[in-house]
Amino acid sequence: GVDWDVYLAYIRIIGGLFVALILFLGFTGEAACGLASNIWLSVWSNSATNDLKEEDEQGSNFSPPRGLSYYLGIYVAFCFGQVLFLLLRQIYVVKTSYSASVSLHKQLLQRILFSPLSFFDTTPIGRILNRFTKDIAIIDEDFPRIWSGAISRIFNLTTVFGMITYIVPIFLSVFVIPLGYIYFTEQRYYLETSRELKRLESVSRSPLYAHFGETLSGLTSIRSFLKTGDFIKQNIDDITLNMKAYYSSCIANRWMINRTRFYASCAVGVTAVFCVLQSDYIDPGFAGLALSYSLTVSLLLAFFVRESSDLENQIVSVERVVQYLDLEQEVGWKGREEEFLNSNSLNSLSLSNGGKGARGNWVPSSGRIELRNVKIRYRAGLPLVLKGLSCVIEPSQKVGVVGRTGAGKSSLMLALFRIVELVESGDEEDDNREGGEG
Repeated sequence: GVDWDVYLAYIRIIGGLFVALILFLGFTGEAACGLASNIWLSVWSNSATNDLKEEDEQGSNFSPPRGLSYYLGIYVAFCFGQVLFLLLRQIYVVKTSYSASVSLHKQLLQRILFSPLSFFDTTPIGRILNRFTKDIAIIDEDFPRIWSGAISRIFNLTTVFGMITYIVPIFLSVFVIPLGYIYFTEQRYYLETSRELKRLESVSRSPLYAHFGETLSGLTSIRSFLKTGDFIKQNIDDITLNMKAYYSSCIANRWMINRTRFYASCAVGVTAVFCVLQSDYIDPGFAGLALSYSLTVSLLLAFFVRESSDLENQIVSVERVVQYLDLEQEVGWKGREEEFLNSNSLNSLSLSNGGKGARGNWVPSSGRIELRNVKIRYRAGLPLVLKGLSCVIEPSQKVGVVGRTGAGKSSLMLALFRIVELVESGDEEDDNREGGEG
């Protein structure tokens, strides 16, 4: 499954524990006001029933202790409080989610732009595009709605089952504990399956994007060699593979919904039976409240299953973006992330090598190249392929690099073009531009 570090990383991005506490208070206030308004309706109903009984006993001399305005005023106050908490909570959700999305996109862009060229040699372009398109779109549009809806549904279900259990205590032992265990076991099985299907869908989407981009860039050659049919077939195969995962995800969702409806029907039936059996001990208003709450179980469970599964599915997009936030950076940009994140445009940043800003006119003017003790290795842990190379190439000088296989001819070119970063105490100076130290 998705590691909890991904959830914690998203919480830190939206503002940390302080923002989480504010949101918790918003959800709690909304649920409390909603519950209070429904309880007050039951109190109002019981009071009306008792007033009718006393009026029959006392006749015309009876005067209600409290009028309509008393009950209606308190009910309106609870409803207004619920709307106010809902509005403030939703505004805060949108604001924090927008800030988190902007921050993630900017960090992702910074990491991609300043990754070494070796990263682009080994990473398909479709994999990068997938993160900037589908994954960022999900974090922008869908993920805030999903996680706020899932948390709201948890509070709603807690309120419903808590209230029914308070009115009909036997409901806890007969329904909530046994069927709740079965339900959550099946839900975990469904969530694990759904999450992996979503991951398969995301993984199978990257080759589709990559193939489509390669087809567009090589359209002339494809038509010249009469390979249009082959590329169409490959595109259809990629779409089919992606749709298999998507279709399986839809079938799994339908499987869970059918079970959810069954358990919700059981909740209604159990509540109704025990309200009838204990009618002598339960006030009519509270019996009606328990039945009305039990009727919402089906809808609440359906929403909870869908939103909790969507939450675990969509957090994969956050996970994929967060993975790229740990990409290795070019030597000149290490430790300068905050400078990029706080800048408004790339034009405001100065090029840097080895932590030094580029001098005024950094474009070479005469073409002199000097290498001083250049050492490189292809990956950490591998032996050096250039071991302290030093040389000077004067302007307009023609130079040939000669050596046996494995002498480092290609490695020298890779070092000059910074496709492989220098390590240890290597320097390269290109006229007015100085290379970075490893």
